[in-house]
Amino acid sequence: MEFSDEVLDFFKGRKIVLVMTFDEEGSIHSAVKGIVQIEREGKIVIVDLYCGRTLRNLQREPRVSVAAIDEEHFIGYTLQGKAKIIPQWEIHKSFIEKWQDHLVARISERVISSVRRGRKSKEIFEAHFPQHPKHLIEIEVENIINLSVRLEHGQPF
Repeated sequence: MEFSDEVLDFFKGRKIVLVMTFDEEGSIHSAVKGIVQIEREGKIVIVDLYCGRTLRNLQREPRVSVAAIDEEHFIGYTLQGKAKIIPQWEIHKSFIEKWQDHLVARISERVISSVRRGRKSKEIFEAHFPQHPKHLIEIEVENIINLSVRLEHGQPF
């Protein structure tokens, strides 16, 4: 499946996404993850810093959904597909560099935002994130759901 420019640009602008998997009872498990790469050809690569429920769920059941919204513009999408786990020893150096660049940008944005607001951040959480992801989640997208609010005659429908 190929991403449209609209979907591609939307996800390139996201720092984090919500990843949904299924646990052993079939219940939905949601976790916040960071995007490392999105490819027009319908592939998205996500960083998973912890070896927790998301990893265990995907090892058992590779079906996954990735959702993100822009609440200011009422735009959002859910990407549904199949996940493949890429273990740490198989992660290409370019992904590690992208992740480290992502961390530096997030820390910088948090500090700058705090300075502009004249408030001190209680903590810069990103500074405690691992420099090397435990693994990556590579998702081959099979379906896209548009969550955007559409208007008809000026009213949502």
